Amino acid sequence: MKQAAEILFNDLLEKSEELRDLGLKNEDFDTLEGRYVAFIAAADNSGNRAYVTYGTSESVQGAVEKAYHDYLTNRPFKFKPKHIKLDIITKVTSENNLTGGVEKHIYKHNRGVNGIAFGPGIKAVFSPQEVECYKLIDEQKLSIEAAERALSQQLSAGQDWKQADVLFKFKTASVYVNSEETVELVRGHRVFDSLTKHSLLEAINLAKHNYFKKVVNEKGKMTYIYDPARNEKPAKYNILRHAGTIYSMLETYEIEADEEIIRKAELALNYIVEETKEVNENGEDALVLVERDVNKLGGNGLLLVALAKYMKLTGSRQYIDTMQKLAVWMTATQKENGDFGIHKQIFSTKEVTDFRSDFYTGEAILALANLYELDGNTKWLDSAEQATAYLVETANAGATLETVQSDHWLLYGIRAISRFRPRESFRQHAELMAESIMKSQFSGEKYDLEWQGGYPPQEGRNPKSVPNACKTEGLANVFYLTEDTEMKKRLADTIKRSIQFQLQMQIRPEKAMYFEKKGLSTGAFHNKFKVIELRNDFTQHNISSSIALYHIMNELE
Repeated sequence: MKQAAEILFNDLLEKSEELRDLGLKNEDFDTLEGRYVAFIAAADNSGNRAYVTYGTSESVQGAVEKAYHDYLTNRPFKFKPKHIKLDIITKVTSENNLTGGVEKHIYKHNRGVNGIAFGPGIKAVFSPQEVECYKLIDEQKLSIEAAERALSQQLSAGQDWKQADVLFKFKTASVYVNSEETVELVRGHRVFDSLTKHSLLEAINLAKHNYFKKVVNEKGKMTYIYDPARNEKPAKYNILRHAGTIYSMLETYEIEADEEIIRKAELALNYIVEETKEVNENGEDALVLVERDVNKLGGNGLLLVALAKYMKLTGSRQYIDTMQKLAVWMTATQKENGDFGIHKQIFSTKEVTDFRSDFYTGEAILALANLYELDGNTKWLDSAEQATAYLVETANAGATLETVQSDHWLLYGIRAISRFRPRESFRQHAELMAESIMKSQFSGEKYDLEWQGGYPPQEGRNPKSVPNACKTEGLANVFYLTEDTEMKKRLADTIKRSIQFQLQMQIRPEKAMYFEKKGLSTGAFHNKFKVIELRNDFTQHNISSSIALYHIMNELE
């Protein structure tokens, strides 16, 4: 089918009057109401969603030809496709009577896998990615508004589908083509059965040159959550994830300088620094990062981490006073045993809540060690070492492969503190955590192709990209901590499999073509196979882990 898609793409570009023989065999596909069905989705590099045509015929070649000629006849004036996707129905999986009509029927489908058609007579038909990327079905109900949006981009003539009596579900074979590559797709995305340094860098740059340049507005505020199917941005915000995303953006800049990325990172830094408020701790001036009248240990920590990264990359000293004041508050809250006593506090009343994060202490350790590297004040290093000792030697004393908590920020912190204050107990705990993570990875014939390299989720059945990415970030830090050559090899192999899994959730042109805002979608990551919700920390962790593998691959050359 790859060759057929390439022939189709070239004929579309040349606007050939007749489509060449594609070499497709009828027996490799299934029929819908006795007819083969093929879809062509064509997109340019503008902000418009892909135009879709579909054709039906008594042969597969005829179905593609019908879609092809509908495209040539009805395409917008001067429209020039840059990439296309060819879908052909391979299996009609079910047929149901529409109980209560198209709006009231309960739709059960596999998102990204199932397309739907209304009949009899194929009154309307939507490919799996149209169903997914327009969010035609939400909470098992059909959105008429979303269906109308999808139909507005279809160039094929439709019928009065709202009066349909029958619903069909089907699967398709799918191939994406542009001038540089031809890729077979699963669930509308590519599956990575191999990974080179070049393809990894391509994935990193896809986020760098698209999502990261669009996610920060000119005031420095980020798009926290984005629903590309509906082109909606919920009003929610999370300032900690704002800080973490800056760090990941700066990591892409570290690989290759880009003036637009550093400008957007500076805007985002200026925005978040303005959200800090002055406090006094034991007679010293301090700062806390405040959002909705709440300040958190993790907020100070991640902001300090982002600022330290910026200063290391640029040589700037403009934020050193801010960083030191953030650290003053953090160290003032530390107990004698090394634990941090405040994880979440109401800023206006100074009330300390019972909330504790599993990750804030690791973020604080990393932040304080990074600040020591910049200003040489051993106070920060002492605090970071004490906090690490508390987590490793007290809170996690006696941990086993089965009970040790996976904490990627602690592994970042252990690596940072070990450059100055190495301890055998720190390294052993890091290696224990790594062994536990590696042991749990999905690998082998008993797991689905899409699951390879994933990890058991805390909730649900399917592995997810963000927990995967966090574990990968942690493992990458252990790669630099361990002195065990055999373990380094196993870590590198595990990390590579993990990234291959994660890249399935990156929005690439073959899926972004269906969205209205391609720039804010392309290169971004979603967390779940069946839910395309984009959040800035989803992309942050997936890109940071990908960059970690990129550096490891460089080291292993």
